[in-house]
Amino acid sequence: MKGTIVSFILLFILILSSGAKRVQGQDMDANNEIRTPRPKPQPRINGPLVYGCRPGNPFLYRIPCQGERPVHFSAKGLPQGLKLDASTGIISGITPKKGEYQIVIQGILFQISTSLI
Repeated sequence: MKGTIVSFILLFILILSSGAKRVQGQDMDANNEIRTPRPKPQPRINGPLVYGCRPGNPFLYRIPCQGERPVHFSAKGLPQGLKLDASTGIISGITPKKGEYQIVIQGILFQISTSLI
């Protein structure tokens, strides 16, 4: 028992003295720079490939998408009873009958340009 406690204490001390710093769950190097790459401006949908729900119940799903806004969303193959709000990326409605539905979701970045004459 004493050996286990001593091993635990040594492990705890090693962890504390390792010098690794963490900020909001991200590793940092010696210069305190976050090494996670910044998101790119083009839309990238990063949600699950499979999503389950119970038939006949209310359905609400927000398409997880990174990138600059505004993004226009489209979905091909949505079953009857579900609708997509193209500006927010929210699919809502009543879940259809039991089955597998293949839906293709797309996010399109609209470049808005203005000019003064």
